[in-house]
Amino acid sequence: MKKKRKKTKAKTIIVTVMLMIVTVICVLWAGLTVCGINVIDKAKDLLNLKPSAESVEFDKNKVTLGVGQVSDLDIILHPSDTKSTYTLSSSDKSVININDNKAEAVSDGECTVKVKTDNNLTDYCDVRVIPAPTKISVPKNLKVSLNEDYTFTPNAKDEYPESFFSFSSSDENVVKVEKSGKLTANNTGDCVVTVTSYNGLSEKCNVSVFREPTSLSFIDNDIIVPQDGTFLLEPQFNEGEGTSSITYTTTDKKIAKVSKTGVVTGVTAGHAVITCTLPNKVSAKCNVTVENKFARIRSNLDPSKPMVALTFDDGPNGNSTLSILKTLKQYNARATFFVVGSQVTSYPEVLKTTYDYGNEIGNHSWDHKYADSIGYNEQKEEVLKNDKAINDVLGVYPTVFRCPGGISGKYYEKCRMPLIYWSIDTLDWETKNAKSTFNAIKKVFKKGETLDGDVVLMHDIQNSTPDAVKDICKYLSKKGYQMVTISEMAYYKGYKLEGGKAYYEFYDKNTTE
Repeated sequence: MKKKRKKTKAKTIIVTVMLMIVTVICVLWAGLTVCGINVIDKAKDLLNLKPSAESVEFDKNKVTLGVGQVSDLDIILHPSDTKSTYTLSSSDKSVININDNKAEAVSDGECTVKVKTDNNLTDYCDVRVIPAPTKISVPKNLKVSLNEDYTFTPNAKDEYPESFFSFSSSDENVVKVEKSGKLTANNTGDCVVTVTSYNGLSEKCNVSVFREPTSLSFIDNDIIVPQDGTFLLEPQFNEGEGTSSITYTTTDKKIAKVSKTGVVTGVTAGHAVITCTLPNKVSAKCNVTVENKFARIRSNLDPSKPMVALTFDDGPNGNSTLSILKTLKQYNARATFFVVGSQVTSYPEVLKTTYDYGNEIGNHSWDHKYADSIGYNEQKEEVLKNDKAINDVLGVYPTVFRCPGGISGKYYEKCRMPLIYWSIDTLDWETKNAKSTFNAIKKVFKKGETLDGDVVLMHDIQNSTPDAVKDICKYLSKKGYQMVTISEMAYYKGYKLEGGKAYYEFYDKNTTE
């Protein structure tokens, strides 16, 4: 009986030990699996049971890399759990150098990269190396609507492959960007998309996501553009709606061209219609009138001699303006007269005489309201109403604009005419004294300075100004000065006048740059 009990006890111990071993193995197996270790694959590795590669290939057999870029060229082995290894080699190390089984683009050119497995399977990839990007082109600000398709093209002109750039969003709840640059707008809001090139260039784009537009309009449905002049169209949306994906078309490119960004350029005199269309087919139209380039420039002026632009505001007036015109004609001088519309209707013949004498006519608003006391639409009315008054008398539109009081406004800064200010204020409106007005000119020379390129401000409605102009013209003429219009000064000093842009003086670019 004792021997039998001993055998039973031994068997119990053996079974217990075996169960403990199985338990330990199961625990280890489970632990390794939780840690991400495939026990079967590990066993195959230890026992060298994995199969050899049956094939090897490049994911793409034609690849473009940029100088300085490193790529593994995406090698694919079949089956994926093969035990085989591979090596890369280059047909031209001056173009592609292989280091740690990665392709390093060294210089411009083309070569072939070969992959070879340890069981002698091969494939080939044609690699073209191009210069690295030198800049990233993305909009600084972008408006997109929900459900709108938009793709960033950081350097579309050079057609760099998408692998050259990476994209990140500061808030993927608002915007997410794929590797291809395709943007997905998830919710309304604002975020920043950063575009980075493989060689370390980086640019940021402020993205605003709006609701899909249900309507579209322009602040200005009817615009006047001078020949060779420009005007920026600004589409308006309902509150909370918007997009930057806008297509512009024109009914006649020979009259008015329009860029992808909505800049209208006058080509020849006539009428055209610009249509703005959104991706969802919502559209708006703008009527464009292109006027002939009517700024008159004398061809007998000498650019090597000093020039000064005399300008007169707030007219036309009766006797004072006509007296100034007589003096200007005596000295073969021309000036620019910034006229007020309410005065134009009172003295149309004086305006016509001013223009017929070869002077330049500028717009100085309808009734001299300061921009800081009126809104956008009233600023627009001040300009357009005076434009019409001048055109009714002369048959041409004014070429330049001066803000009343020198105070600019939102409409003025986008109008078709350049904004002309001044560099010399004679204060004739304040002193109302001819001698003081003349002294404002003389003191410039007393300080050892000149008036070459300067714009002088005077007012032809002041009774004292005509006498001052007599002294000024005589004085400047003796000093060899040519008294010219704003457009003449800009032309001979190398400036191209742009609508909405401010100009205070016209110093010779050839000597100031």
